[in-house]
Amino acid sequence: MNAIPGEGEIRAGKLAPIYFLHGEEEYLLEAQRKLFFDNVVDESLAAFNRDSFHAEDLKGEELFRLAASFPMMAERRLVLVRGLERASASLLDQLLVYVENPSETTCLVLCAGKVDMRKKTFKTLKAKTQSHEYTRLKVDELPQWMIAHLQQAGFTLTRQDSLVLAGQLEGAPLRMVVGELDKLMLLAEGQGRSQINSEDLACALGVDAEASPFHFADALLARNQRGALAILKQLQNRPDSVYIVLPTLHRSFGRQWYIAGMKQRGMGSKEIAEGLGLTAWQVRGAMTHTARWTSSSLAQACDLLLEADFAVKGGSPLSSNVILTKLVLDLCRT
Repeated sequence: MNAIPGEGEIRAGKLAPIYFLHGEEEYLLEAQRKLFFDNVVDESLAAFNRDSFHAEDLKGEELFRLAASFPMMAERRLVLVRGLERASASLLDQLLVYVENPSETTCLVLCAGKVDMRKKTFKTLKAKTQSHEYTRLKVDELPQWMIAHLQQAGFTLTRQDSLVLAGQLEGAPLRMVVGELDKLMLLAEGQGRSQINSEDLACALGVDAEASPFHFADALLARNQRGALAILKQLQNRPDSVYIVLPTLHRSFGRQWYIAGMKQRGMGSKEIAEGLGLTAWQVRGAMTHTARWTSSSLAQACDLLLEADFAVKGGSPLSSNVILTKLVLDLCRT
């Protein structure tokens, strides 16, 4: 199974002069890059001894000069190159020269996506460096990987449930798998559990339900967490869903807030409908939710919606799926 190779040696500073990391599983490649980035050079000296480049921006002679340079006030320097599959011919030619006599005080990390291993440069790198390929996990490897990933975060998943989840996620990139695991952890954490169970899976994987932003808003106003998550699962299959869902929630919860305030002032359904320009059936539908929400809890809900809107527009490193799942859990317990 794919893993970070030589993790213990890297953390201990026992490094090879050149590493060649390649493959289509970007999530694992990124984890490996971060391991080198965090451990090869002391952070206090990183400005002098750590360089990171994209291959298409790097000339062959420049890489040769950097890799051959001595570290400053440190045992070694780190030179990390991404996207080697997009490197120029001159850069690849210089690599063939450097591989024959690499610097012992430089750790050169070469990263590439899927490459043609029949090409001379890549064939040589595989033969003469510490090389590792990151391929997509097979469906029979995925359950154990997910169990281990969750354990690192303090959560548990049974073997049987891991097989169910793996069947749903077969062939998906690990970044997507991690997004699904993040949602499962949020569900369990919201219930005060560290054990992810079959009910969490049912919510995360989705069940049959009418799936529209309006049904989603109604489920949230009814504090129907399970129903809301099931609808959200189906909405997330639409690429533009996040840009439709949040405006609908803003309108629905904002309107509910106004209705709650009007009701507190003693206004009836007819007056509320006229005041807000709504139909009688719209007001009747909103009035069914008034027992579940106070003006203060609706104000808090609107604040949560604003935070989620900021997050999906780039204010958070989390995916929109995770942000919206967290929003559901927060709204249902507000």
